[in-house]
Parts: sequence; structure tokens; C-alpha cells
Amino acid sequence: MNVDGNSSSNDSGPVTEQVLLQWTGRVRVLSNPMVWRNILLCFGIPCLLVGFLFLAISGDAGSSLLLAAGLFTFFIVLFVLIGLVVDLFGGFRALFTLTDRGIWSHSGKAAKAASTAAVVGGLVTASTTAVGAGLLAKSEQAAFIAWEEAGKVKVTPRRRHVLVKGGFLQKPIGLYCTAENFAGVLAVLRERCPAARADGSGTLP
Repeated sequence: MNVDGNSSSNDSGPVTEQVLLQWTGRVRVLSNPMVWRNILLCFGIPCLLVGFLFLAISGDAGSSLLLAAGLFTFFIVLFVLIGLVVDLFGGFRALFTLTDRGIWSHSGKAAKAASTAAVVGGLVTASTTAVGAGLLAKSEQAAFIAWEEAGKVKVTPRRRHVLVKGGFLQKPIGLYCTAENFAGVLAVLRERCPAARADGSGTLP
């Protein structure tokens, strides 16, 4: 089975994979600590860099701190507005697939929610439309981590969430499991993923 949507291919042609588990989930934005952590890193670091750059140019520490704080506050408010609209439409739809090769994550096309978010954001600033389009484009990207490339597995049982990290330049994959398949996902990880078997005491929860 070809699990990579449009073009899961390499030099030898389309890749056929055996699907072990597959399910669809909804990823909420504002109530998701993983999303918040990534957003704080994505927005916080650039704002600090801008502040340090302004400090190096102007030598005014107070103004530099104010600029960094202002930019960070603006981006957080923008993110909350977009996330609020996305959550009102049920969050981003994502397809998760565990195959004999590794882990796939395909985010669905939240076009309606993202376009509405762009309209709401447009009330704040005209450039927000580009942010909304970028959020939509990012949500449509597929991610894949081969079993042998998984470097770390973190399980949050309370949220039925499994975070799998690959190499340095690979996009981590967060598996949002259901109550029905959580145990099955952990069982596949124990069997297929060396990083999962090496976690903590040697086994996953």
C-alpha cells in the first residue's frame, strides 16, 4: 500500500508499505501543550535575536527589551486568534499511519478554518493573511520517521500522546491516539522501534 498521499517515491519508484495501524485524529491548538512549546520556541528565539540586533546597533538596552517584548506579544496574540478559529472548527484533521517502514503523519486540509483565521487576523494586520496561508501550508505537510531513525520516544499517558523524534533535521511526529488504539500503538512501538524499547526502564508504559 502506498501511504504517502500523492508521491511517496524514491529512485526506484513508488514505495509499497504494509500498514500496521492507521487512524484519524483531531489536533487542537490552544489546549495543546506541545503546540504551545513549539510556538514559544519559534516566536521567542527570533524576537530575542531581533532585540539583540537592535541592542548592538542602538546600544539602548531598554528600547531593545521593549522591542523584543512587543514583537513577542504581537505574535502570541496573532497565534491565539488563529488558533481560536481553528479550534472552533474542530482542530486540524490528521491521519496517522504506522507501517513496517516507520511512522507517517499527514495533516488534513483545514482550508475553511485557516481561511477564516486569515480573515480574523486581517483585522489586526494585513500581513496576517500570509501567516494564515503559511499555517495552512504547514498543516498540509507530510512527515515520516523510519523505525531505525527514531532517536527518542516520549509517552504522555494522560493525553494519550506519543512524541517520536528522529534525526536533527527531521520533523518530530506527535501521535494523538484514541482511547481504543493507545495500547495497540504502544505495542507496535515496543516491537518495531529501538528507541521505544530503550526508553527508561527498557519498556514503554
